[in-house]
Amino acid sequence: VGDFHASEGLSDLVLARARTDLERAAVHAMLIVQYTMRTMFGEAIATGQTLLGVLGVELPLDDLQARAPALLGGVAERMGARPIASLYDLADVTDPRVRMAQLALRHLTIAAFLANQALFPVVTAISVGLSLEHGNAPESALSYSNYGLILGAFMGRYREGAQFGEPARA
Repeated sequence: VGDFHASEGLSDLVLARARTDLERAAVHAMLIVQYTMRTMFGEAIATGQTLLGVLGVELPLDDLQARAPALLGGVAERMGARPIASLYDLADVTDPRVRMAQLALRHLTIAAFLANQALFPVVTAISVGLSLEHGNAPESALSYSNYGLILGAFMGRYREGAQFGEPARA
């Protein structure tokens, strides 16, 4: 079993010596995983918000009941009339900051789902939006699938939700 307290101390040391935002973000990504494994979901979410902020991605934590529909609507707007199957054809993301943001959002998905259900659609919508804007990352498949889950289970749009799950299977 790992020594999480020692790991946190080492993380502080690495953060103090980090020279770039990406180096700092990588440490924060590891901390999200550690906090989640320890069921310290509040710390995981706060760390994720910090990490995403360093990368220029806003993760709102207040008024989530109002923000989630707006963010999910933004995804629908970006999709427009394009077929869901066109997600397969998106280029791969090339911006390392966006790749790191996607990694952070994937890690946050677990903490949000388990500890703050109102945050789950927000994290999902941000990730899908990044994929639509910047291209697919390895984490995009999970986000597409989660978006499909939200469409089906919470909005009653079962057929469309199932279609969003298809790219995740590829």
